[in-house]
Order: sequence, then C-alpha cells, then structure tokens
Amino acid sequence: MMFKHYIREIIMKKSVLTGILLSSTLLMGSEYGMFAGIEGSSDRINPDSGAKSGFEYGIGIRGGFVADNHRVYGVYNYNDDLDMHTLVVAGDAMTEPYVLTDWLAGSFFIGAHAGIHDVGTLPTRPAYGVQGGMMLHFTPLVNLEIGARYTASSSSAIENIEGGYVGLNVNF
Repeated sequence: MMFKHYIREIIMKKSVLTGILLSSTLLMGSEYGMFAGIEGSSDRINPDSGAKSGFEYGIGIRGGFVADNHRVYGVYNYNDDLDMHTLVVAGDAMTEPYVLTDWLAGSFFIGAHAGIHDVGTLPTRPAYGVQGGMMLHFTPLVNLEIGARYTASSSSAIENIEGGYVGLNVNF
C-alpha cells in the first residue's frame, strides 16, 4: 500500500513540473522576463469533516516568467500549523500598469492555478483554484503583490482554502 502512495506522489509531482514546462511555451512568441519572490498568506481552511474552520498562516516562495500582459509561475507554500505543503503552477492575465505617482504604478491581475498539496500524514492530493489582486510597481525591478485566492481540494481533510496573501517580487 505504501508503494502505491509513493508512485502516486511521484506522478503528481512530475505532472506539476510538466505543467510548468508546457506553460512556459505560452511565452515563446514574446519577449519575457523572469521574477522570483516571497509571500506570506493568511488562509481560512474549511475542513471536509465538518470540524471547525480556522485561519492559518503560511510562507512561500515563487518564481516564473512575465511577458507582455501575462505571467506563468510556480508557488511553493508551507503552513507549519497543519504541516501542509502546497506546490502549484499558476497563470495570470494582467492589465497595463496605471501610473499612480511619479514613483509608483499599479496593475490588476486574475488567473488560475493547479497543483498538489500534502497535509501531514495524508496522501498527496490535487489542488486547483483561482486568484486575483493588484500589483504595486515601485521600480521596474521590484513590485508588491496583494491578492486573494480560492483553492479547492480533493483531500479527505480539507474541502477548500480561501484567503489573502502579500508577495514581494524581484524582476530580472
């Protein structure tokens, strides 16, 4: 039985990596840049078992490609309280930046994500959802991202996760 669990986990992780590689082909026809960043999140976990839901806090890393008005990236997020690891591939459509002041511009984004999450000793399960928010561009190299996301799960312990996050990205 343990062997099936490990095979399933390997297949799911390879599927996420394949998604990242295939998604990057969307950027082939345009000039693109790369970014990396960190994020902090506050998520409301809605358990599948009818147990009381509550807010949990997580920290994550992110990185990917940006081109024109879209981006494709990966996010790894860890929640210590639940011992939950989440790895997703995401894609966003973005508006052109609006100049707010001479040192600040802002843009909006909306997108979808899919991947896996692992909660404690439970088997790794698929996770998928949507996200949206606003990016504040301080310089061409640094931006602050403020967003909300909803993630559905096929885990026996978690029905869905909804919450907000703040990320700091560096473009290169």
